Amino acid sequence: MAKKARKQSAKKVAKPTETTVEIRKSSNIAKQFGLIVLGFGILLIYFYLPVNNIWFKKRIIKYYSDLPAQ
Repeated sequence: MAKKARKQSAKKVAKPTETTVEIRKSSNIAKQFGLIVLGFGILLIYFYLPVNNIWFKKRIIKYYSDLPAQ
């Protein structure tokens, strides 16, 4: 009887509660959402700004033309 009781109590301890499962799920969704937003932001900075921002282009050209020739 004692062994059986110990096994049952061990099972109860090992089983995660519903709240912890919900927290894990929500944190995973939040992480994925954050990564997606971060990825879109990086893509926007790399492709959209240099193409459409003439001032940005001029600054880059000026910076590289000001560098001494190596």
